[in-house]
Amino acid sequence: MKSEYAFKKTIAKGLRVVTPVLIIGAVTLGVFTGLESITASALRRVLPKTFYFPGLGVVFLTAVIYAVGLVMNTRVVQRLSDCWEHLMGRIPFIKSIYGAVQDTVLFLSSTKTKKFNKVVSLTLKESGLRLIGFVTQENLFSMPALTGTADMVIVYLPMSYQIGGYMALVPRSALEPVNMSIEDASRLVFTAGMSIQKRGPLEAPIGGAFREPRLQEATHVHP
Repeated sequence: MKSEYAFKKTIAKGLRVVTPVLIIGAVTLGVFTGLESITASALRRVLPKTFYFPGLGVVFLTAVIYAVGLVMNTRVVQRLSDCWEHLMGRIPFIKSIYGAVQDTVLFLSSTKTKKFNKVVSLTLKESGLRLIGFVTQENLFSMPALTGTADMVIVYLPMSYQIGGYMALVPRSALEPVNMSIEDASRLVFTAGMSIQKRGPLEAPIGGAFREPRLQEATHVHP
């Protein structure tokens, strides 16, 4: 019985280490293969067979994207880009897709601005259920149609295992700040609480009621 338990425990430890590596490797290989297939056929037609090697398509595509980024720094190209965006913004249906894709790329590639401002807790009054969210926008003065006269902020309420989430307009007074870093809170929510380090039993104060561990006690567990 003990040997069976030890075997399962060892397998679980191995899976915890190997599974993330396999997933990252599979995703990286898929992205690499997809990018290579986009440009490989065109390069094979232009270049001699002796010049082509696997991975050249990714190198070429990366160089093109970098060159476009450099050219975008010039005024003329920037104006042309603005005209193009204005045109895309006037075409029905296309403007919604174009704007959503552009905002997503900007969000993922942003390095100077914080994607999430702070970690907050939102309590549902009827059930007492607490939701963990991230404030994404606090200055909504330019959107009176959404906020009215109330002091509202935009909160992103993610779902566990990164399968989606909700954008909510919440009164600032209804939020409680959580003393937790963005990284730790993200791991806590995205793993459904499985990233919380093992601690001792809950403390029982006078009266016999167990005290619920505070969210800010969650710590990061290195994989």
